[in-house]
Amino acid sequence: MILDFILENTWVIVVIAVGVGFGVVYYLWAGRKKRQEDALLDQYKAYVDSQGEQREADGPY
Repeated sequence: MILDFILENTWVIVVIAVGVGFGVVYYLWAGRKKRQEDALLDQYKAYVDSQGEQREADGPY
């Protein structure tokens, strides 16, 4: 009954397809953003580590 309603009304199919499309695009966008944030965090950690090593090499003040 519900399947018949969906298949007989093309607008329902279009709404479902658009929803799935937005879901896929959001999933890809969120993954890309997460990778960018992880890369920036790794750069920051490397910077902080290098500053700590530089301070240790300079010795006590």
